[in-house]
Amino acid sequence: MLWKAVMVSLAGGALCLDRIFMQVMISRPVVAGPLTGWILNDLYTGLLCGALIELLWIDRLPIGKYVPPNETMTTVIVTAAAVGAGPLIAAGPITRH
Repeated sequence: MLWKAVMVSLAGGALCLDRIFMQVMISRPVVAGPLTGWILNDLYTGLLCGALIELLWIDRLPIGKYVPPNETMTTVIVTAAAVGAGPLIAAGPITRH
């Protein structure tokens, strides 16, 4: 699990570099979500999280002087949390006897 956290952190940092360095739009949520999901072996959840966050921030492009909120980090964190919570949600409620 620690190895996956390190890989997701490095991928998120590399994707955020696109906002200021390369600017080829790979930092958009619709790309960052599936990449994060692919690293965590759950591409479908990554695509769903990325698409949802892309819809929320589709009108905030980094054009000119405007610096939009960091949707890349939001996508990476939400996707990692969703993939991590998946087994807990699938197990159902915890009951005590």
